[in-house]
Amino acid sequence: MIEFKYIILGMVILVIICYIKYYTKTYPSLTFLQSTIDKVDFEMLNSKIPIIITDQIVNVYDVFSIVFNYQYTFITKMHVIGSSWVRNSHKYMVLYPITRETIKIAHPKSKMKDGKYEYIDIILNKNQLLIIPYGWWVLTSKCDVFKLDDLFSKLISYVL
Repeated sequence: MIEFKYIILGMVILVIICYIKYYTKTYPSLTFLQSTIDKVDFEMLNSKIPIIITDQIVNVYDVFSIVFNYQYTFITKMHVIGSSWVRNSHKYMVLYPITRETIKIAHPKSKMKDGKYEYIDIILNKNQLLIIPYGWWVLTSKCDVFKLDDLFSKLISYVL
């Protein structure tokens, strides 16, 4: 007879596999959502589509407490200068432009052809936000970038 600890181990492995499958799922087409801060909810974030927040955000940390309340324990800030394509390896990446900025985003399943991806140009004014889900490609030159992870996605990022 199978020991109880092996049944528990099998269930834990099954849960981890299901979470990884959920975590890496992507929206099938190259599209984005546009909204105000008060209309962004968990369902919108869970759709795995980039979201443009058109409100003028003075303090980006206020957005984290409103939109992502209690979901993320790790927030890492970096400043991007220069441009190169970057694949988001975090649960969400929040781009906060310093000045008016054109940001290019490409679908996670995009293939590079002749050194370029099929992408959409998004023009953000100063103090607007772009929320990028896991796996999407981003090209920007002058933005503050916030990488958001929960505990499990932090662990998964080391594995994937």
